[in-house]
Amino acid sequence: MTDSRAMDICKVQVGNGLDVNKKGFTQWPAVAANGFVYTFGITPIDTETLEIMPGDIEFQTRRVLDVLSEVLEAAGSSLSRTLHATVYLRDIQDDYAGFNKAFDHYFAHSPVPRTVVQAVIRSPVARVQIQIVALQEPGRVARTQ
Repeated sequence: MTDSRAMDICKVQVGNGLDVNKKGFTQWPAVAANGFVYTFGITPIDTETLEIMPGDIEFQTRRVLDVLSEVLEAAGSSLSRTLHATVYLRDIQDDYAGFNKAFDHYFAHSPVPRTVVQAVIRSPVARVQIQIVALQEPGRVARTQ
């Protein structure tokens, strides 16, 4: 008997930069399943060294969205196909306006539903972490390993 809930899940490989074997990472940057892409929570990392890049909230938000763009592209999608974003801010009081400015720049032509909460982020340098759910482009497949 076949389980009707079974999904075709693939782990997305993003170039050499986001190598999950480096620095003890235990997650893939994203998984693609049945036409959807689910990213893991991305912080403002340097994709070569996997070190957190310090900076103000606008810089860090732009960095996270640039990395997410790369991850989504590898998964056969793009930021423009984002269905929802979950955003974690270290200090919502101080960082929300700057985050909003940077985020809205990336999604100016296609507003995205999002949830924004204050949270403890594991890295003491990171001020923001973002996770995205997006649609895959029809006919595109994720790069997998």
